[in-house]
Amino acid sequence: MDNTETWNRRAREIVFFDVETTFPLRKGEERILLEFGAIVVASQGLYELQSYSTLIKPDPMLFLGAGLGRNSITRKESLADAPSFAEVADDIYNMLNGRIWAGHNILTFDIMRVNEAFSDISRRAPKPSGIIDTLPLLRETFGPRAGNMKMATLARYCGLGEQEHRSLADVRLNLEVLKQCATMLLLENRFPNIFPPLRPVRALPRKGSLNMKKPVKLVGSIHAGNYVQHAGSAPCRKPIETHLIHK
Repeated sequence: MDNTETWNRRAREIVFFDVETTFPLRKGEERILLEFGAIVVASQGLYELQSYSTLIKPDPMLFLGAGLGRNSITRKESLADAPSFAEVADDIYNMLNGRIWAGHNILTFDIMRVNEAFSDISRRAPKPSGIIDTLPLLRETFGPRAGNMKMATLARYCGLGEQEHRSLADVRLNLEVLKQCATMLLLENRFPNIFPPLRPVRALPRKGSLNMKKPVKLVGSIHAGNYVQHAGSAPCRKPIETHLIHK
């Protein structure tokens, strides 16, 4: 297989990834990367091809007094023998570069953390062939029936249990949530008399939260929707045909 064929194959593979970080205790405080996890799935069939996860040892001076929030990495000593980001940067780069990136809220969180981590060690960050953020995707297609659309809420709605807040477990959960939501949407569309669309669950918005009455622009979706985004291109508004899923 030549380099061009290999690159084209990678460009069609989807890598779901997630990072775990510290939680800022003060305004302007930097988030510290603690864990990275990813799975590569085939674009046809969505079956897992490869997985990777690693804890990341933070700078002790930055980590001192940092908040862990809901993170399951609760013992600082568990990070003592973990590699630094510089030591795993090649592995993370190879998992991500040239593939379609997918994850929940990755556009405003995970991608930023990865780019910051590469910048901190003066390395070029990986680039995607496309981006699929399942938060705006499900918010537009699935609607607020599952409440606030956080991964933990969606997992409970789909009967998949509690989110672990560990990177590898969370990306696998993300994929299963997406499959179940897509299945529900397919059945509602194909058999509306048997599976009537459920009425959205509209909770009172919290102060500063997203107003769901405003139109939401879906960015990076390649799933039965209105927007498609490839690396370096503008979103395309032309509807596309899809099957069960697909993103």
